[in-house]
Formats: sequence, structure tokens, C-alpha cells
Amino acid sequence: MDIVPISLDIDPELARYYTGKATALTHLIDTDHITTEALGFTNVPMALWVDEHGIIVRGPESASVERSSLKDMEIDESWPERLKSQLSVAKSIPSNPDAYRAAVLDWARNGSASKFVLSEAEIVGRLSPRHRDEAEAVAAFELGQYLYHQAGGGAPGVSAARSWWQRAHDLDPDNWTYKRQAWVLVTTAEGQPPDLMQGPNDVFSGNWLDDVIANGGGEAYSTPSGI
Repeated sequence: MDIVPISLDIDPELARYYTGKATALTHLIDTDHITTEALGFTNVPMALWVDEHGIIVRGPESASVERSSLKDMEIDESWPERLKSQLSVAKSIPSNPDAYRAAVLDWARNGSASKFVLSEAEIVGRLSPRHRDEAEAVAAFELGQYLYHQAGGGAPGVSAARSWWQRAHDLDPDNWTYKRQAWVLVTTAEGQPPDLMQGPNDVFSGNWLDDVIANGGGEAYSTPSGI
């Protein structure tokens, strides 16, 4: 079995902060969000299972094989209210890493006979055609990416892409890859690791905490695997 991590980041330098820590794996950096559009990845971390014949047999779905350290972090009452809210929401995001890891191992041992392999109909159901707004969001985000590159990236790139990325956010509010890609570019300080908090900014109307709460809270943030 091969595991191929994929980072969704228009700026490969931001992705390399994490890829450099996974030296035992071949790590792909998807700078054009091709996997978002082709495979249905709308958030991270998500996973897709592909068998030895190149057939998708499970996913796309939220996936984690180890417990997040945030789950066990104590909330200090002296912290700013926004930071406490962010951590509280992060703690509420559903995750069952032990069960998911066990399912992957079962598939590795049993192949197509694994009880976790989905039928063709179930896979098609998960990769259902986009609604009009979602399809328009794809086009808006792609146009923003084109303008970002044409402007040379960085702050000029964000300025060129801003209106189209904002439109993608508005059209498909459940696609967190579109939102987080745009936010991280404006909230990450120069020379610093990628900002995962992605707070309020003066470029885009949304931010991670407020949008998660508006979309139903941490419980609705991920795509359940059903495992």
C-alpha cells in the first residue's frame, strides 16, 4: 500500500513547512487545486482510497489516523475570548482516528473484500454532480488562481484574485479549501509558518471561526466517513 499526502496550496513555500516533516513519503503539492475539483476534496484532512487497478473504492471523506493535540489542550480562562472560542470549536470537530486507522489496515489486509470498501453506487453518490452555484464557484476560483499567478503572487496576486475568490466563497460556502486558501495568504506573517487560525482580515469578508460557527459549528465542519 502506498500513501500519497497531497497539500492544497497555491504557494508551495507555505506547503513545504509541513512537507519537510514527512520525509519518508512522496509528498505532492497541488498548486492548482486540481484534486479539489476532480476528487471532491473540500477540506483538510480528507482522504480517498484507490485500489491497485486505479479504481476509487472509498471517499472522499474526513480522515485522520492520530488524535489532534488540540483535543487534549486545556482552555485557559485568562486567554482572549476569541482564542478560547477557536479552541472550543476545534475540539468539537468530529474525529475518530483509531477507527479510521483500523479501517485502512483492514483494507490493506483484505483488499476488495474489506467491509470498508464502498460499492460503485456509493462512490458515485459521494462524487455527485455539482449544483449550479458550486460549478460557478469552481470557475470563479480558477479565474482567481490565474490572476494570482499573472500578478506574480504575493500581495499583488491576492489583490488581483480577491473579487473572484470572494465570489467562490459566497457561491460555495461549504468548500473550505477555497476559503482557507485565500485566508492563509493574507493572515500569515512574512517568514512565519502558515497561519491555521485565519482570523478576521481586511481583504476577505469571512474568517475561519466566524464562518465555522455560521455553517453549523465544529460538528458540521468535517465530511463524516461513516466508519
